[in-house]
Amino acid sequence: MGRLTLGAALTVGMATLVPATGSAQVAPDYDPAPGGQAVVALVDTGINPYHATFRDGSERSFEHPSTYIPGYPPDAIALPITLTEPNWTVAVRKDCELWKTVQPGQLY
Repeated sequence: MGRLTLGAALTVGMATLVPATGSAQVAPDYDPAPGGQAVVALVDTGINPYHATFRDGSERSFEHPSTYIPGYPPDAIALPITLTEPNWTVAVRKDCELWKTVQPGQLY
């Protein structure tokens, strides 16, 4: 099983999700409900497309995914974001106008 990493602690129901470990800890004031029921939630803060993990310089990274992933929609639009800047702030500023064109419900 993978490890869940959150940027900030989140308390929901009886558990507190702890940053960097993704482990759940029982809150000290937790009073178990009859029947042992609990509410658990996960907040997905999204991904950082500028992260080094997504920087692929292979030949395939310059091809449309539909050319090598069966069933991938060939009309998906590429987002040519800036991956050559030294930090996130500079890269996002360069791409500000590009991000303004992104539309809900569209596959990029």
